[in-house]
Amino acid sequence: LKMLNIMLGLQGHSSKHPCPWCEGSQPWTTPAKLRTLGNIRENQKRYAKSGLDRDHLMKFMNCEFPPLIEGPGKKLILEVFPPMALHLYMGGTNHIKRGLHAKLTEFDKRFRKPKWAEAFKEWCEEKNIVGVQYWNQDLKGPKAIMLLENSKELTEWLPNKALKEFGICLQMLWEVKKSCFGLELVEGWDDRIQEFDKQFDKLGISKINKVHAIVTHVPEFIRMTGEPLGRYSEQAMESVHQDWEKTWKDYERGEIAKSFHE
Repeated sequence: LKMLNIMLGLQGHSSKHPCPWCEGSQPWTTPAKLRTLGNIRENQKRYAKSGLDRDHLMKFMNCEFPPLIEGPGKKLILEVFPPMALHLYMGGTNHIKRGLHAKLTEFDKRFRKPKWAEAFKEWCEEKNIVGVQYWNQDLKGPKAIMLLENSKELTEWLPNKALKEFGICLQMLWEVKKSCFGLELVEGWDDRIQEFDKQFDKLGISKINKVHAIVTHVPEFIRMTGEPLGRYSEQAMESVHQDWEKTWKDYERGEIAKSFHE
């Protein structure tokens, strides 16, 4: 998503209008105009002519630079760049997980028993649902799936109704993934997305851009194309990392090694 905004000339995802597919903003409660190559170019030209500094970019839908992508002005960004299945469900899963851990920490402070937040970490570790250090302990794809697969058990394990809502939300995200993030569309996929959206709103945490994309732009894209996200998934390219890792391990040398240059 960060790379997509760069290619489109948009500011980053902490800006007022961060979505690459629409001109909306948090808390994403009202429908927003879909971005096109043309309206990005036009907003960028208006910004350039205004002479205003970067602090005023929100007035121009945060279109800082001309898009690197060529094409007719009427072309929807949603037609050029499909929603990224892998990174959307990973982002949604990690955001809900972080929100749950924060609520468990609050729960422990309220009852002065530091137990549940640490116990949640241990529960994840027992199931090998562990994050990676360079991603701030976030879960990558396979581990995110493991958490979603175990979300029903997690819901039963959590101590009260308010906290169980997080487990239920993960269960619903799992149903969304199975229904339209693969290679086949499952009947009722759109109902599952709506149910996930309603459940997410019960959690009392921010609706990040990736969750907004799941509930808004994934349905738009599927209705536009009639196809599930799996046919456009970035996972094929992501798998190159794993393939390259084998070669890297064979040839990697530290800088102080005599054979480093060779």
